[in-house]
Amino acid sequence: MPASARWPRSRNCAQRPPPEKKASDERHHRPRRRLPARPRAPPPRARRRLGRPRPGQPQRVQQRVPGNDHAPRVERHLGPPGARRQGAPPDGAVDDARRACLRGVRDARARGARRLGRLAPHARGDQGSDHDVGHLLRRAGGEPCLRHRDRHPAREGPAGRAGGVSRPGAIPFVWLLPLLLAAQPVATDSYLPALPAIAQQLGSASLSLTVFVLAFGFGQLPCGPLSDRFGRRPVMLSGLACYAVAALACALAPSIGWLATGRALQGFSMAAILVCSRAAVRDLYPAHEGPHVMARGLAGLGVVGLVAPLLGALTVQQWGWRWVLAGMAIYATVLWWLCWRSFHETRASWSAGDAPPARGGVRVVFASQSFRAWASLAAATYGGIFCFLLLSPLVYISYLGLSPTLYGLIPAGGSLVYIGSTTMCRRLLRRLGPVRTVRIGALLSLAGACIQALGCWLAPMSAWPLLLGHAVYVSGHGIHQPCGQAGAVGDLPHQAGRAVSWSGFGMMVVAFAVGQIAASFVDPGFTHGAWPMVVPMGVAGVVIVLIAFLWLPRIHSTFKKEIR
Repeated sequence: MPASARWPRSRNCAQRPPPEKKASDERHHRPRRRLPARPRAPPPRARRRLGRPRPGQPQRVQQRVPGNDHAPRVERHLGPPGARRQGAPPDGAVDDARRACLRGVRDARARGARRLGRLAPHARGDQGSDHDVGHLLRRAGGEPCLRHRDRHPAREGPAGRAGGVSRPGAIPFVWLLPLLLAAQPVATDSYLPALPAIAQQLGSASLSLTVFVLAFGFGQLPCGPLSDRFGRRPVMLSGLACYAVAALACALAPSIGWLATGRALQGFSMAAILVCSRAAVRDLYPAHEGPHVMARGLAGLGVVGLVAPLLGALTVQQWGWRWVLAGMAIYATVLWWLCWRSFHETRASWSAGDAPPARGGVRVVFASQSFRAWASLAAATYGGIFCFLLLSPLVYISYLGLSPTLYGLIPAGGSLVYIGSTTMCRRLLRRLGPVRTVRIGALLSLAGACIQALGCWLAPMSAWPLLLGHAVYVSGHGIHQPCGQAGAVGDLPHQAGRAVSWSGFGMMVVAFAVGQIAASFVDPGFTHGAWPMVVPMGVAGVVIVLIAFLWLPRIHSTFKKEIR
């Protein structure tokens, strides 16, 4: 059959008019309702992370944050129906992140600005406001979000900020922070072995140490407002330069008065260094990441505190006490060069179209309930450990009869325990959050004081209960210090310098007052035994437990009400 006969209508189909549409056809051929688009599959790495949970693990569900339709979804960890919630995010992480995100988005909408440089300092980055808000929300939902954190410019240190282009060989701020905090043990722990030689050559050396401590305590008060007014970088570099000059002047001191004056200037300079370094942590990291960063920095401080006395004793034995102070000057000079290359300005810069930071100075700082709670925690734990450092030489050497060589191992062992406890603090913060972590540290502090009290009661002439209790107390101290120092400035991003200065000043005042009261009960005959050293640590443990279990939970409950 030919092709033309096989398809007779194919030639004329295009010429025929289209058939008329009927009402029944329109009724039966209505367009389909569009179904909502199915969510796209997550990338391979996220698919492995969000896959089917293993038996016994909580299920992950995605929800949106109420009041913010543009924010990315947040992962919630839900257990089986009717069971208790498992895998909950750390205490305070959800509150801080939600509060920061909602406040930042609200301010951005009010000003009509989408640039991230106009958000609050704790929600500021270089990727845009939506990116940083999503980062904080994912952190609030419990996800580590390591990819965003690793490529976040603020996490790479000040060199990645808008303060300037990073120079070749710049050191990240996370590595620079332990060196800055170590200026304190370099100036104190390495100086202690030189006291006998200084007293033999110049006279009484206790005056230089007392003046140094007082200058460090009172020097923090002006350094905080100066760093808030002029920035962290100029105050930091000026403090390091004065530190080096003062140490060099002490090394060339011809009299005890000259030495005391140089040590006073060195204490004031050290206050500027520590205030700016702690305030920079608040500038660069959100409030819930501050304790983790401070724990890493204080771990490095513990390492320097372990090595500094040994190097000081070796230097005094080989070259004399003046070379110990010359070594301090060399350390400060190298650190000044590193900060000049790597430490850029971290304080928020406010342009004409931006909202100015909150003013009020000291009133704003002390009006914050969070500052009062966390600063009290840091002051209480520091007061207890200061009493041990002040009275332990008399108790162990004069009362219990240990040799100075054996006593030198006790602070070294305490430094090792402190390093381990700060490392443990970082892991506990990731799993439990700051409040639960502080509770564990509070129980350790109280348990250490109770062990020492039982030893003084049952075996007053034995050193082992005192040593064991000291190790347990230091374990709690390594948890409280990073949490207390970072938490005191967590709620005050615009007043970070003032908050740091008043927190440090409070620690020094409490330590000095408690130490003087405890030392008044020590007599040459040791009538009270080791109780003057043990009782302040017990009181500090009780105060820490009250703060951790009664005060801090009220603060976080208040934050939850504000968010709702």
